[in-house]
Amino acid sequence: MSTTDLAQLAQDAAPLLALSLPYLVKGAKLAGKEAFKKIGEVLAEKGLDKGWDKAQKLWEKLRPQIEKQPTVQERLARLAEREPDPRTEAALSLELEDILKTLPQQQILEIQNIVQEAHTETRVAVAKGSRSVAVAGDVKGNITTGDTH
Repeated sequence: MSTTDLAQLAQDAAPLLALSLPYLVKGAKLAGKEAFKKIGEVLAEKGLDKGWDKAQKLWEKLRPQIEKQPTVQERLARLAEREPDPRTEAALSLELEDILKTLPQQQILEIQNIVQEAHTETRVAVAKGSRSVAVAGDVKGNITTGDTH
């Protein structure tokens, strides 16, 4: 896979992981599948479980390589402490690109499949700030966010 393709895959994967990253990093520290299952239940209670399964599968593919690199672990933990925003996603994308470069082709293809599946079945939109609009799909017509004159 070319460097450009890896960069695109990392860019596509970053939003999938960004919202779940705090829970994924925490789950990795807590130890294994039971922790991930419990976190999934907590997210479901909060209505935040969309994409969790795909993010968890993606993390499981990346985690062995991440665990080999303490500096990457530290940077991801730092990103996990931040609110998801375009800058966080961009930084996460760069980290993911570096990780992808170290993986065998077969594993990259598996990650690509997970990301593609996630994009076809999960749409996540986050609106922040005054008069924000979040759209997880298509919008036709006008959107009113407040005062009309």
